[in-house]
Amino acid sequence: MTAVAVRAAGLAARAVRDVVAGGRVEVAAKQGAHDLVTTADRAAEEAAIAEIRGHRPDDAILAEESGSHPGTSGVEWILDPVDGTGNFVLGRPDYAVSVAAYRDGVPLAAVIRRPADGAWAATGEHGPTGTLPLACRSTGSLAEAVVSVGVPHDPAKRPVSLRLMEHLLPRARDFRRIGSACCDQLAVATGTLDAYVGVDLGRWDYAAGIALVTAAGGVAEEIELAGGVPAVVAAAPGVAGELVAFLRSVPAARPAV
Repeated sequence: MTAVAVRAAGLAARAVRDVVAGGRVEVAAKQGAHDLVTTADRAAEEAAIAEIRGHRPDDAILAEESGSHPGTSGVEWILDPVDGTGNFVLGRPDYAVSVAAYRDGVPLAAVIRRPADGAWAATGEHGPTGTLPLACRSTGSLAEAVVSVGVPHDPAKRPVSLRLMEHLLPRARDFRRIGSACCDQLAVATGTLDAYVGVDLGRWDYAAGIALVTAAGGVAEEIELAGGVPAVVAAAPGVAGELVAFLRSVPAARPAV
């Protein structure tokens, strides 16, 4: 299962590079100017799905761009072909391919791969593998932690992230914003970031990331913020409990106008 995930992510990353090399990058907005899709997203998704279908034809697939593909095996693959499309369009390297397989809510395999530099990490039936070792930081408190808070595409949900940052910054050591949920979670899993908070994510944004963070000895948890907004927390073990309790205490943000 892990081998299929690694190959699918690798082929998706190659598809992204081929689109760029061929000068075929075209950009469109999906539900607004903050939510972009490119020809590279679509090519990468097609490549990953073809690889999975070639080896696992009876599995279901949930992909960001093409949606749900039914299956009968009980295994579901969750794909984000280019997470951090905004970074990709700007020519920044912080974007990633994310591939994960689940059964009954339990991860069977997961991989995140950065096409820009080829770095990747995976976990599955034989444990962690890849060019990036999995090991969360040993930070012991929120006051010592460097934390990232994601900002949703939906303008109506953005005040939630801003409220979290307003309350979090005085309590944490520092703040980072990478601009890709998968790259943020990969950073937690590889020990270059203490914690990540994702607000109102799609499953493709965190399916692989939370599996990698858990495999790295960290904690990943889906929670509900004030006002009923869903969030995902991925953190080093010494930070996770304090961070989750803090996030649940932050009052609801005013609606966007």
